[in-house]
Amino acid sequence: MITEISSRPVRFSLVLAAVLALAACGDKDDNKAAEEAATDTAVADKPTSVRDVFLDANTGPAKVPSKPRVLVVNQAEVFGASKAGQDLRTKLLAIQDEIAKDQDATLKAIEEEARSLMQQRAILPSDQFRDKYEALVQKEQVAKQKYAKELEAAQAQGENQIMARLTPIMQQIMVEKQGTILMDQTQVLLSSGSFSITDESVKRLDEAMPTVEVKRRTWDELAAEAKALQEAREKAQAEAINGGAKGD
Repeated sequence: MITEISSRPVRFSLVLAAVLALAACGDKDDNKAAEEAATDTAVADKPTSVRDVFLDANTGPAKVPSKPRVLVVNQAEVFGASKAGQDLRTKLLAIQDEIAKDQDATLKAIEEEARSLMQQRAILPSDQFRDKYEALVQKEQVAKQKYAKELEAAQAQGENQIMARLTPIMQQIMVEKQGTILMDQTQVLLSSGSFSITDESVKRLDEAMPTVEVKRRTWDELAAEAKALQEAREKAQAEAINGGAKGD
């Protein structure tokens, strides 16, 4: 509103000036004077802004960036419906049964130790009995944690294989559908079915990877792998430090 009100006196004075110029000129210069007055009026009516100055300086409008195209995928559904995901589930159940048997045997042995300790409670000093009892409780908790870690490691092993194959598949689908952003369904409140690449991802994953290779690794094996990885990192850091010192 402020811009419209303040611009009216300017426009009126310019139009009046144009009329006076036409009256003062002869018939020969009528058309020329009218053109000049009309041009002055048009320039005065043109809104002035920072954007206008920028466009004039750059001899044309800048290209407007294209809007992002967001695609959606339900990764949980891909894992559940794909052949690779179903194969992983079957193998994990088998590993879980194997782990459960070993865990039951370990916990049964700890239980026998506890029974033996209870028989000695009358002859053991209270502090010694308490130490032995707490050691057995700790032993039981550690055993349960170790077997749980073994199952988690097997699951991660299979899921990592699937994701390593699924990621380039989803990237290719994004290129084909001209997508710029891919979001998981859990992060989206509402979306149109046309933006989902879940079914196509399942289809292509089935063709590329119908099965996965998963094996159980014991706690000792996992601990040895973690130790070797840590030693490799420390060695790389030491070499980087020594190399930097020599370069200086």
